[in-house]
Amino acid sequence: MDTVGGGKNKKKADGEKEKVASKEEEEEALRKDVEDLKSWIDMIENMNDEEIKGYLENNVEDVKLAKVPKPKKKVQRTRKPKPSTSSNGILASVWRFHQK
Repeated sequence: MDTVGGGKNKKKADGEKEKVASKEEEEEALRKDVEDLKSWIDMIENMNDEEIKGYLENNVEDVKLAKVPKPKKKVQRTRKPKPSTSSNGILASVWRFHQK
């Protein structure tokens, strides 16, 4: 005898298997990217200045993608110091009593 909810559990299990498989594929792709990056770094570190210059001239597209825009410098504005609000209250009180 099959239970009423048996089909749902099977679909749920298949969905979980697909999620695990996609995560494994993604993990493998990331591992490959890391290995490629490590080999590229080793290649660049082993080059002398002339070889690096030639590499940069031949791979302009890669260099353009790697450029990061410079952050804009913040201009500090000089502000006038604000008068103390407590002294304004004191002066108002003094003027009120002085006028009487």
